[in-house]
Formats: sequence, C-alpha cells, structure tokens
Amino acid sequence: MEENILRWLEEESDEDDLIVSEQEEDLREEENIIHSPHSTDTEQEDDENDGIAGQNNSDSDESVPLADLPSYKSRNETEWRKRSFPATRVRSHNIIQKPLGPKGTACNASTPLQCFELFFDPDVFESLVNCTNIYINTIKTKYQRERDAKPTNLTEMRAFVGLLIVIGANRSGRQNLRDFWDNSIGTGFELVYLTISINRFCFLL
Repeated sequence: MEENILRWLEEESDEDDLIVSEQEEDLREEENIIHSPHSTDTEQEDDENDGIAGQNNSDSDESVPLADLPSYKSRNETEWRKRSFPATRVRSHNIIQKPLGPKGTACNASTPLQCFELFFDPDVFESLVNCTNIYINTIKTKYQRERDAKPTNLTEMRAFVGLLIVIGANRSGRQNLRDFWDNSIGTGFELVYLTISINRFCFLL
C-alpha cells in the first residue's frame, strides 16, 4: 500500500515539473516577442528592404507566370521584350519636305514623246546632224554615187535615234541587224524596214 502511494506522489511531482517547464517556455517566447529586433527604426527599414528583395526574388522565380513579366531572359542573358520600344522622332534629313514627282518643265510632259524630248531636245539633234554632216563630207569621196553619201537632216536623225531605241527595247543587241529588214523569213520588223533602208541605216551608224 505504501509503495502505491509513493509511486502516485512521484507521478504527480513529474507532472508538476512538466507544467512548470511549459509555463517557463511560454514566458520566454513572450519576452522574445516583446524584445523583437524591431526596436529601432533603422532595423525596421532593413527588414522592410529585405522583404522587398525577397519579393523581387520571388517574382523572378519560375512560379511567376510569363504573362506578368515585362520581358523574358534567355539562358545567354538575351532580353526579349513583350512590347516594342517606344517610337522615336524621325530624323530631319529623313523627312520629305516637298512632294515627289517631276519638277519644272517635266511637269508638263504627259506623253512618251514629250518625256523623250526632255532628254533629247532640238539642240541635241541639231548637234548630231551638224557633226554627222561634217563627217560625211570627209568620207563622201570614197563613194561612187553621190546619193550613197548624201547629208542627213533633222527628220532622218530623229528616225535613226528612234530605231536605235526600238532595237534596244526589244533586247535585240545580239541579233543580226539585217534580220530586222529581212521580211522573207518572217524576222523583219515592220516599224524598222518601213522607216529607213538597211544601207542608209548602216551608213549613218
């Protein structure tokens, strides 16, 4: 009987010790809360900064959805932006101040002939005629018939230059010249052989 009483007393003393130790731990936790590291303003600011840095680190984490990120970074540190860079002002030398198109006398040219005459005006053809006649006078003694080396005029020179342009426009630079006048095999060009003879064309050429 006495042994049972002693055993009960020992168990009660053990339970009291446990209760006291738990109470002491609770008191220590309360003291730690009261005397927290936020005792000064600077320490609180440091903790706030640490909190912000932690948020930034968490934003860069893979758990953040890509739609919420302003840009993406690849493994080689290349930054890819979701939106294009803001448009900058156009440089002054790239701004068109005047409307494009022909100017001066070219504004009045409405037909192909008028456009052609902008480059080959009457003064150009007169110069061609005069220089060609000077050369013809130096070589006409080599011809037996006078009509084979007769001087040229403005109309013939314009026709001659026109045929050169027509032949070049048809990309016939490597074609035999006589094929343009040979209508027997179907290679003749009507505009060419009706304008001037082959012999006269070769003479002027």
